[in-house]
Amino acid sequence: MSTCPASGYWRRVVARNTTSPYGKGQGDSGRAPMTSISILDYAMFLTETRESPRHVAGLSLFDPPADGGEDFILRMVEDMRAVPACPPFNWKLGSRLGALPVWTETEPDMKHHVRHLALPRPGGYAELMKLVSDLHGELLDRSRPVWEFYIIEGLPGGQFAFYLKVHHAYADGATMSRWLDVSLSTDPKSDKFRPMWSLAGPAGRRRRQQSLTQVLEEFGKTAGRQLVSVAELYTMILKHSLKALRLGDSKVPIPFTAPRTLLNQRLTAPRSVATATIDLERLRRAGKAAGGTINDVVLTLCDAALTRYLSEHGELPPKPLVAEMPVDLRAEDHEDGGNVISILLVEMARGNMNVDERFNAIRDSSHTVIKEFSGLSNDAVMTYTLVVQVLAQLGDSLGLAERLPPLGNLVISNVPGPPQALFMRGARMTGIFPLSTVAPGTVMNITVFSYAGTMLFGLVAGRDAIPDLQQLTDYIPESLVEFEQSLGLSDQENAEKSSAARIKKTTKKKRNGKKSAPGATKGRNKKTGTP
Repeated sequence: MSTCPASGYWRRVVARNTTSPYGKGQGDSGRAPMTSISILDYAMFLTETRESPRHVAGLSLFDPPADGGEDFILRMVEDMRAVPACPPFNWKLGSRLGALPVWTETEPDMKHHVRHLALPRPGGYAELMKLVSDLHGELLDRSRPVWEFYIIEGLPGGQFAFYLKVHHAYADGATMSRWLDVSLSTDPKSDKFRPMWSLAGPAGRRRRQQSLTQVLEEFGKTAGRQLVSVAELYTMILKHSLKALRLGDSKVPIPFTAPRTLLNQRLTAPRSVATATIDLERLRRAGKAAGGTINDVVLTLCDAALTRYLSEHGELPPKPLVAEMPVDLRAEDHEDGGNVISILLVEMARGNMNVDERFNAIRDSSHTVIKEFSGLSNDAVMTYTLVVQVLAQLGDSLGLAERLPPLGNLVISNVPGPPQALFMRGARMTGIFPLSTVAPGTVMNITVFSYAGTMLFGLVAGRDAIPDLQQLTDYIPESLVEFEQSLGLSDQENAEKSSAARIKKTTKKKRNGKKSAPGATKGRNKKTGTP
């Protein structure tokens, strides 16, 4: 079995999670090392179906290095396949009789996991998005480590793309963001080359070798936490019950009371993806002028775009939409992967509100929900998330999703990324678009990612349910222009940026001899920090 590079990051993770690199594994019994899987991570497998895969992905675009040479891509493919895979990228799901499955280590076939594709000539971004849409709708092979990496060439101006797809049981968006930051360099002259699978570190915790005293002590702590968690969940259920009886004033939406719209159709396997890019400073400036945050502005723009789209299709509900909003529960120094998240329900705005009223309603709703849940323990919040998501999946699997009120209408997630430009062997990453999974009972996910002074929107939807996803995506930057005008912030530069914030079709004319990248905006990008 290949050896992982002993990076400083890897040494820190192993030292914290186990008394030896493998615990009681290959060195002790001759068997492949095994690692426990958390209930939340395993739930990603339990809720997975052919129509609803549970993987997350990122689409990265790169400008070619000036001195890369004609064989730059081929050399990169060969070098990537030669790099051994470390946990979790050499883990596959193994079974245990009468217990939760475990991660077992294996030797990945790197030619299967690292793939080289070329778009048909003349190539273009519409072809790239069609290819990625098809790839994103395919299940990962559970008989192997559950990840795939694609190097895609054939784009205008020598650009190339990376498409990394990993199972959600390996990582959430925050984990993938950290991997990205570590794997690339801020120095355009650096020859740094560390693929994510060479340094990621465990997605779960290895089981320690413990004495009986330690086992009993840990059991006591766990039981205590669970008692607190049960009490907190009981309080939350009581608040929901009082609200349902109109005897309470909680602003936290009751699960499974969202309005039914075309966003809650039965999901089929084919996927569509679409992207948009907005200057981060515009979002920050609008949020400050309106008395809120960048995340408040993002939620408002998404709600405004969805309201417009639903209205045009005669599907605007009388009640506000409900967004499922993932929240990272890790401490700042927490480095493990896997999933340490909660999914909170946030009531959006009513369809007849103007953009200012929409912003105020969503800001108040999201801040109230976060404040109410911040008083609960992580165990309680994660248990709440697991229960409602499993119930939503159960209704979906039993064919009841179209008869019962949905848990929410879609997922909207905001993942902070690196504030500075990143490079891979001199090739500048011009953008990375997050592409996530679709929640049970819904047909769409919107994830945003901040990078080098821009906010990158990645939309994923069931193709049969939302065949015109790019049209809906175009409404997001257009909604920002409307919001800026209401705040007195509109100017010609912003209008030009918004008008160009969509994927350019290959049939359109080239600007300055080059085609624009997915979601690219005109004008300069101010390099500012993440939200």
